[in-house]
Amino acid sequence: MLRTLGRLSLPGTALTRPKPLLLLAYLALEGPATREDLVEVFFGGERGGPASLRSTLGRVRRALPGALVTEAGRVGTGVPCDAALFLGSLDGGDVAGGAAAYAGAFVQGAQVRGWTPELEGWVYGVRERLGERQRRALLSLALDAARRAEFGVAAGFAARAAALREAPDLTPGQARLLRRLLSAGDAALPVELRGLDGPDPAGARRELLELAWQPDGDHHGSGGSGPGTLRGAAPPGPGLPAAAPPVPALPASALPASALGGVGFVGRVAELGVLLRTLDMPDAQLVVIVGPGGIGKTRLAREVTRTFTRPGGAAFLTVEPDWTPTQLPGVLARALGRPEPQEPDPVQALAGLLGGREALLVLDSAELLTGGLAWLGTLLRRCPDVKVLVTSRERVPLDEAWTLHLRGLTLPPDRAGREQVRASEAAQLFVARATRQRLDLPVEGEWRVIARICALVGGSPLGLELAAAWARLWPLERIEQTLTESLDALTDAPDGSGAGRPARHHSVRAVFEQSWSRLGAADRAALARLSVFSGSGSPDAAQVVTGQDWAGLARLVDASLLELTPGGRYRLHPLIQQFAAEQLSRDPQASADAAARRRALTLAFTERAGEALRGLEDEAGWVERTFQEFGNLRQSVTEWLALGEPEPAARSLNALRPFWSRGPALRELLGWYRQVLRVPDALPVPVRGLTFLCAGQIAMNLALHGEAHGFLQAALETDAQRRAPSPLIYLMLGTNLTRQGQLDAARPHYLAAHDAFRAAGTWNGVASSLNSLAYVQRRQGDLGGAAVTLADALDAKRRAGGDEESVLLNLAAVHHDLREFARARALYVQALQGTVRRQFLNQIAPALAGLGRLALDEGRPVLAAQLLAAADAQDDRTDSVRSDEDRRERDGLIGRARAALGGPEDGAFTAAWAQGQAWTPEDALRAVTGA
Repeated sequence: MLRTLGRLSLPGTALTRPKPLLLLAYLALEGPATREDLVEVFFGGERGGPASLRSTLGRVRRALPGALVTEAGRVGTGVPCDAALFLGSLDGGDVAGGAAAYAGAFVQGAQVRGWTPELEGWVYGVRERLGERQRRALLSLALDAARRAEFGVAAGFAARAAALREAPDLTPGQARLLRRLLSAGDAALPVELRGLDGPDPAGARRELLELAWQPDGDHHGSGGSGPGTLRGAAPPGPGLPAAAPPVPALPASALPASALGGVGFVGRVAELGVLLRTLDMPDAQLVVIVGPGGIGKTRLAREVTRTFTRPGGAAFLTVEPDWTPTQLPGVLARALGRPEPQEPDPVQALAGLLGGREALLVLDSAELLTGGLAWLGTLLRRCPDVKVLVTSRERVPLDEAWTLHLRGLTLPPDRAGREQVRASEAAQLFVARATRQRLDLPVEGEWRVIARICALVGGSPLGLELAAAWARLWPLERIEQTLTESLDALTDAPDGSGAGRPARHHSVRAVFEQSWSRLGAADRAALARLSVFSGSGSPDAAQVVTGQDWAGLARLVDASLLELTPGGRYRLHPLIQQFAAEQLSRDPQASADAAARRRALTLAFTERAGEALRGLEDEAGWVERTFQEFGNLRQSVTEWLALGEPEPAARSLNALRPFWSRGPALRELLGWYRQVLRVPDALPVPVRGLTFLCAGQIAMNLALHGEAHGFLQAALETDAQRRAPSPLIYLMLGTNLTRQGQLDAARPHYLAAHDAFRAAGTWNGVASSLNSLAYVQRRQGDLGGAAVTLADALDAKRRAGGDEESVLLNLAAVHHDLREFARARALYVQALQGTVRRQFLNQIAPALAGLGRLALDEGRPVLAAQLLAAADAQDDRTDSVRSDEDRRERDGLIGRARAALGGPEDGAFTAAWAQGQAWTPEDALRAVTGA
């Protein structure tokens, strides 16, 4: 038996090293895995990872023949594992047996040299999940004991649940329940529970005994199923004083099984916490969950109802289309098993049913209620002990409302790795639903496809479930491809799997058509026009494209069809955007007009952004705004090219040279430039020359030196038709040669650029040409000459009021070569601080690598490995390609760091590299400066 609970061991074998044992635990809990995945998790994708994995697998096979099974390219194990048996007991309903088998935190105390971020994340994630399952099991046993009035036994289970430090933080509902159970058993309260209000021991016993089992509920935390929650009335237990008859609680029938049962709850930890904390506030009597259809409002409200305890119970009422407030009292009365009130005033009737109870009333899909919710304010004043939770697609305009705007489940970040995709809420829900359709669904190796599916549906729970339903018929790539083409894939699969959903949720189209039908003609037209934005648009741009005033846009926001992002921009959920685009396509004239307005806004934005960045105006802010507008730029350039209008495309791209020269999106930009320059004569000569220059610079930064030279020569010839060539062309020609190692050939170009810039009084250009000359001097061993040239370059930069970071980097390298380490460190740090502040993404990695080289020379190999790893990770965030010489130098530094830390067989380098890969530039600065 592989022991992982409380310790890590495999008794009776020679396996004692943690990594082989952890590998067996991983296979036992996660199932068969590809060798590529095992390398990524256990060895971080390092170059020697496959060899290290072969060595580890061989060690396992020698120590325990037959422990590993290889089938269809995947490695698995048949070794029994105590953690897997623990989970099996709980899943099979043996709660007592499972709780008894839990011997401690998962692999507690195991020390592994060279933890990778993936392995560490997996271990701590499993530890938390197992701890939470054990806590829920103990609370289940405690509730069973409390039901039998065995309060001492219940308190014992509760104390064990409270002591589980490996489990996640207690939810408010768990904390309240633990306090009751411990108080009822006269047990000491842990520190974290002492600040909670609660009854004395006798009161706690009465409260527990006044509750009855409610099927399908759960007080144990968020998500999953449990043995039930205690609600309703029960007779006093033996030996307890009789209590005054309590106000009858709302019975189980007020919460139908359809409201609380069904599939397990996934994600929404942050939102659930916000709602529970808000409902706990004395002055928060009305809490509203608002969001578009299919975003998960109902399921979140169900989970709140499961977790949030009220002495008077809870009632969950799902509003049906065309209901009026007068129908609510009858529905509630039938749920309570009581006669329908005869009071004609619905508020008075509801108050009669609810008055005197500390109850929770949930109104689901409240936007369907004819006449609105203005009456709720009166009800709340008449029933001050009642809490009301409302879900709605539309804003509830009441002063009493505390509103949570619900968005999609969390998505994997761009370029996410396997573990990042797995950790996202959207991927967890999709995989959970898809594997129900096919238990043998090949998930491993498909994480990038899964990430794209999650993004295409914008994390919409309904969209994810409808997409996952097709997994029994289609491969995942087919699902992804179909989602890009039409909303029609997001409908119930032809297997009846969606029979439990309301009719309005049988397809995404049906969801949005219902919301569409509630809009006026002007608001429909505005929503359709907003679909021409890609990603998001500024509020002012939204006004221009739609022709709507702020009141009109506010109506769309209030209807949960238009979202205001944290950055202050307007955004359509991806599925709403696809639906709105379909509506817009039905009016070709409106579609063409809206797209033309967006293209005009794009051109104006790019020209303003380029001007601001050239003038060093709030550079970080303009870089961020340009990233936000990049989707609109992409869409506009695509349309300009399709319309045969290359000039505005070229002007937009050229204007953004101060943005893309920092390193982002170069490959995509070069593709656009190639298309723009297919017919160069279609561009006016001034625009054509600059376009060739920009295309050449981008090709050079991608190490496409031949193509870069062709573009730059074309720029030279174009400029010669109307004036003396721009000195910037000579500067780029020299840089292109330098990156190919042709230093002597580059020097004349730099001198020509310098002289032309100086004659024109362009001091930034003077500084750039001097900086490039100094680089050549340094590479050729003239450190003294390079230092003098760089001093002149720095003086020119300061005279122009421009950026200094590229000069500082070269100057730091010169002082480094001169063994003036303190001066070099100060310059590297100053350069790195500036590049981070000004978002020069392609200069961050060279600064980090320079600091890594310095750390090596100062005898600090761990810091060197961390900094070089951070530089490597930063390179992945831009498209810039390092020159062959820079690459050879970086590889040499990595080899030195590895050798200094014990060579490839030692885990010290691997550990340091993994840490550095996770560093941000700010982390690196703190490590270097000690700040």
